[in-house]
Amino acid sequence: MQDVIFYVAAGETLGVVRDYANAKGAQPPTFVRGVEVRLRMRLFAGRDDPAPYPLEKLAAVARWQWAMDSDFNESTSVKLVGNSRNIQVSAISETVEGAECEFTEISIPMPDMNTAELLEWLGTERSKSGLHGELVGFDETGRQVFVLQIENFTVRNRITGAGNPTAIAPEYMTVPQIEALFTASMDVQLSEDGEEWTTVTPEGGAEAPQNYRWYRFRNSAVGDKWSAPVPLLVGPRGFAGTITIGEVTQEDTARVENTGDEHDAILNFALPKGDKGDAATIRVGSVATAPSGGQASVSNSGTIHDAVLDFSVPKGDKGDKGDKGDAATFTLGEVRTGQPGSNVEMTNTGTVHDAILNFTIPRGDKGEKGDRATVSVGGTTTGDPGSRATVENTGTEQNAVLSFTIPRGDRGECTYLRTAWAWDSTGAGFSLEPSSDRKYRAELLLTEPRDDLSEADFAGCVWQKCNGDDGANFDAVAVTDMETSIPVARRIVFRNATVEAGDDGEAVVTFSKAGAPGGVFNNTALLRRTLATGRSGGGSPGGGAGVTIGQDGFTGGAAQSDTTQSTWEA
Repeated sequence: MQDVIFYVAAGETLGVVRDYANAKGAQPPTFVRGVEVRLRMRLFAGRDDPAPYPLEKLAAVARWQWAMDSDFNESTSVKLVGNSRNIQVSAISETVEGAECEFTEISIPMPDMNTAELLEWLGTERSKSGLHGELVGFDETGRQVFVLQIENFTVRNRITGAGNPTAIAPEYMTVPQIEALFTASMDVQLSEDGEEWTTVTPEGGAEAPQNYRWYRFRNSAVGDKWSAPVPLLVGPRGFAGTITIGEVTQEDTARVENTGDEHDAILNFALPKGDKGDAATIRVGSVATAPSGGQASVSNSGTIHDAVLDFSVPKGDKGDKGDKGDAATFTLGEVRTGQPGSNVEMTNTGTVHDAILNFTIPRGDKGEKGDRATVSVGGTTTGDPGSRATVENTGTEQNAVLSFTIPRGDRGECTYLRTAWAWDSTGAGFSLEPSSDRKYRAELLLTEPRDDLSEADFAGCVWQKCNGDDGANFDAVAVTDMETSIPVARRIVFRNATVEAGDDGEAVVTFSKAGAPGGVFNNTALLRRTLATGRSGGGSPGGGAGVTIGQDGFTGGAAQSDTTQSTWEA
């Protein structure tokens, strides 16, 4: 059985299918041919009003009738009818998506879903929309006191057999229709010649002229179609007859039996039960998200017996921003190796907010020995600033050739280095210009050029020593000319001589005076053994700064000197 629940705003004759909260429109249901249906139609009082339809407005309904057709032509046969005798009305409460809702529900059984009329209309189409339903409620007098129409139901056809279709016999009438015909009032017109007609009422029948010879009638519940004129034979006034509905039972063959008499009839009806339908299955197929504001839809991509329902649900409106939650943490706990072939396990030994996840990962099977792979670097390309670094393998899986694209870095900020000099590490004798007596230096980095620096700008800078101390004079020099030896000489004076640097640290002294022994002082071995490392002092008043002397003799260039006298002092 197809148990179909849908919601209808029933404030007007043409009902509108809505969602369960009566907040937006929805698609009318889809049926499957050949499978018994129970319609559970839940009525709202009006559109956009979640209040259920008032039960007191349905209290006057004594009998119901449900029929479905593809047109509004009364002369054509309907396609489906409901089991009107078993239509029920009730008030229900139900929790839908966490909300308690109340509805007025009308339950309509439709046991015969394989009529010949439906099959002729549906043909071989997979499914067809445009089937309309009409629910009519009659009071005890047969007057129609409730009418609700719902348009555009869809019927899904069958792939496998649904059994032999049964026709809705033209003479077939539902129990409510029969009861309504018998209890509805009759409209009667009389005529003397069959051309001009006069409407009469039962109340005025006794006073009507007795010269009428024709009459015609119609049931007030049928409409404006009159019967063919019937000759009226005037005779003695007969007894007023009554017709009462007795029992209505279910039997194999339809029949009507009068258990009263010819004046006061009591009619008992027997109606056959329809064929039992095949068992059906329903399962959910795909669920797609439709654009916001659209209508939800359901289509059956299966068969009428084995339905596969595909849903299209519109995206809901954006909800209000929720309260800020506590920040959660995830910590990796233990990672264990499980047995080969076992399942991966994860346990949380922390809390739902501060999780500590422990993993058990099964040991994999030992793989076959693979071929030896190689990796080499291909080209390296500079990418645009801000782009992502990429690595592309232009080789194979086993012999990879990796080509790199590395984005150019952002342009750095410019800095400016400024230097100052001082006498000592405290910054005393601050100056922006270097000098030979300022042997300490401090550096300052600026983000923009400045020419107005002062000692205050270098506050906090570290003063580092950058120049060595002046060297000391030699304490003693041994001098000899192979004849005269002076063990300790504090000054050696070369008269009429010039000094220049020779090879391998030699100091070459050249005497310009005639008769002076040439090359006497070329051998400076004695000087090498006794001189200490240091820087010589100046020479004569016209001499320069001297030269640098190491443990093994003269290692610097010749000092500037005049040709008169060059002097080393201890």
